[in-house]
Amino acid sequence: MKQHWVPLVLSFLVFASTCSTSSVVEPRCEPTILDLSFSGTLSLPEGPSSITLGGLYSDGLIPPAAFDYLVDVLFRGAPAHPESAVFEVFGSQLSIAFIFQLGGTRGVGARLPVLGVLSQGLPPGPGQPVSALPLSGFFLLFGSNAYLASEASGSLLVESAAPLRGYIDLQMLDAVDRPASLQGNLAVSGVGPGC
Repeated sequence: MKQHWVPLVLSFLVFASTCSTSSVVEPRCEPTILDLSFSGTLSLPEGPSSITLGGLYSDGLIPPAAFDYLVDVLFRGAPAHPESAVFEVFGSQLSIAFIFQLGGTRGVGARLPVLGVLSQGLPPGPGQPVSALPLSGFFLLFGSNAYLASEASGSLLVESAAPLRGYIDLQMLDAVDRPASLQGNLAVSGVGPGC
C-alpha cells in the first residue's frame, strides 16, 4: 500500500516546486530618485538646435511629501486632480528652463493640450488645480537666455502613463510675437530598490 503513495507524493512535490518558481513576484520599484529627461528640437528665431534637458528629484532635494506626490503622479500614473503636478526639466545649453503644471488623468494615446502659459515659476510637487473641472492638460513656462514664451499651443501625446512618457509638440510666441517651436520626447524613470 505504501509503495502506491510514493509516486504520488513525489509528483505532488515536483508540481508544488514548479508552481512556486513560476509565481515569483517581481519586487515593486520604490523610487528614491525621479529622473526626468527631454530631448528634441527647439526652433528659435535665430534657427533650430537639438536640445537635451533633465531634472532630478529626491526627498532630499524637495520636501518628502512633494516627492511622494510626484512619484504617485509621474511614476505610478495617479490622477493629478484636484491638485496639479508641477515639475521641471532644464539645461545649461541656452540656459533653458521648461516647467510643467500637469492636471487630470493620462491614458495611453491621449493628447493632453496646452492650457496656458505660467507667468512665473512654481515649486515642484502638488500645485493649484489647472481647472475647476477635472480637465486633463498642462500649463507651461518655457524660457531661455534669448526667448520667453508668452503664448503657447500644442500638446503632449501620452505614450506611457506609468511612468510618464510622451511626445511634445509646441508652437510658441514671445511678447513681441516672435515664433518658436519645440518638439521632442519627455520621459520619467525611477531609481531605487526594485527599479
